[in-house]
Amino acid sequence: MKVRFINKKYPRGFTPDKVYDVIEVVHHPTDPGDFAYKMVNDFGGVHVYLHDYFEIVDIPTEVFCPIVGFIIPAGECVENRDEAAGFFKPSLHYQYKTKPDWKEICKSCGWHNFN
Repeated sequence: MKVRFINKKYPRGFTPDKVYDVIEVVHHPTDPGDFAYKMVNDFGGVHVYLHDYFEIVDIPTEVFCPIVGFIIPAGECVENRDEAAGFFKPSLHYQYKTKPDWKEICKSCGWHNFN
């Protein structure tokens, strides 16, 4: 995934209007209910920033799913995430339910809070 700063204040080591690769989507260290982007700045330092500092330049169509151990369509990821959170009645394909702790695995995945 690629992002660009939208906040007027750019953290040190980042360039306005430059597109940055996101290394990982993670739970924010000080607010576990929120998520953040981990990325490398222009000087090679790894930093984590809240999602509201950036705009997404490209949205992934496929993501790695730790439940099944391979890449799946992003739409299936969203369905899994919503069912794990209890938003929908159980309707997932059996391959996503082979592990008894699949909901916890899904909730701890970096893509779980991706919008």
